[in-house]
Amino acid sequence: MGPLQFIASGAASAIDGVFDALSAILRVVIRGRFQPDASSHRGARFLPLATRDVLLQTIMLNAADAGQARRAVALDPGRHLPLALDVALFDVVGPMDDEATVRDRPERPFLLGVVRKEVLSRIRDELKSGRSTRVEAFVHAPSDHAHAALVFADDAGRRRRRMRRAALAIACAALAFSLWDAAGSAQSALDRAVATADADRLQGERRIRVAERRAQLAQQALDQLQTAPAPTLAVTSGRLARLAARLPLQSEFTEIALSGTDATLSGRTYDPAQLELELRRTFEGATIQFSSGQETPAPFDARVSLASVDQEAPR
Repeated sequence: MGPLQFIASGAASAIDGVFDALSAILRVVIRGRFQPDASSHRGARFLPLATRDVLLQTIMLNAADAGQARRAVALDPGRHLPLALDVALFDVVGPMDDEATVRDRPERPFLLGVVRKEVLSRIRDELKSGRSTRVEAFVHAPSDHAHAALVFADDAGRRRRRMRRAALAIACAALAFSLWDAAGSAQSALDRAVATADADRLQGERRIRVAERRAQLAQQALDQLQTAPAPTLAVTSGRLARLAARLPLQSEFTEIALSGTDATLSGRTYDPAQLELELRRTFEGATIQFSSGQETPAPFDARVSLASVDQEAPR
């Protein structure tokens, strides 16, 4: 046997042991029985044997359970088996007596079953091709012990069982890896979604703060305009006198109205640009809205905010 075959055989044996342990645990949890019985060997993987194919006999062994009895028979097959192990398979079930029964000797009765390997090979050959590859063991339930089951596994059945369990173990490992990878992908997607949501929230909060700051500045500017003192009549008169002195020729005012901190000027002019320039020079620093028509002379309207103008009268 090469190193790879040895490693593969050891891995298959380990997988077999793990599945046997899991089966025992599930059997105890679900059915309350540690040792397998006839109900544990039902299905397409187990083929029932006829009574004529199995040799049954009761033997006395100093053993506590069927496992110890099998080991005892395997250690001394010539004493307990009518056939050699190279031509026959055996199985032991029991003990067949009551635990509460007082015994004079430590031996207890066990049911021993022996079947020839050639009989199992013949039965397997007679099966259909698909059915023969699915059978992992042969089972015989004695008529007088319906709860007991003698199980005989030939080489072909053991190979089939190991192959099935290895494939199942690989499938379970692949499923576990897929679930782990899916969980990791889901966690990564969740982290990205949370990071995106946090970034959007921070950006939204920043926009809100900027909007609130702009609203605050606008409100402060509005409050300053509303609370700005109206210019005195002397200041306004001085400004208007200065504007009248610098009024371009061919320009005239037809109406001057004062309303709080605003002054509205209306009139006609042949040179709107020069008139607007003089207005801005006279009311330097003030907010001025000037508009004029296209006619000649052009009518004009000017609205001057006097709140931002220096309160000192011009010189």
